[in-house]
Amino acid sequence: MVGTSFLFSPSPLTGHFLNKGARTVPKPFPPGMIFVPSKGGISHNGLEDTEELHLIAGARVLLQTLLDLAGQPDGKQ
Repeated sequence: MVGTSFLFSPSPLTGHFLNKGARTVPKPFPPGMIFVPSKGGISHNGLEDTEELHLIAGARVLLQTLLDLAGQPDGKQ
């Protein structure tokens, strides 16, 4: 996505995701995660906060990923 950096990486963090209840996802659908930065690096805490701009960027990454997987990289049918 233009202006958004990304990294494809097999990661132990995927295990974190799987331990949170995604074990019921069928095998053909491997888990993935989209990370956005939290202010002050605080996460998993009531004080966690993320800039709206970063939330929008994360949502756009998710949308583009779904469009790519559906074979519609430009969002048009």
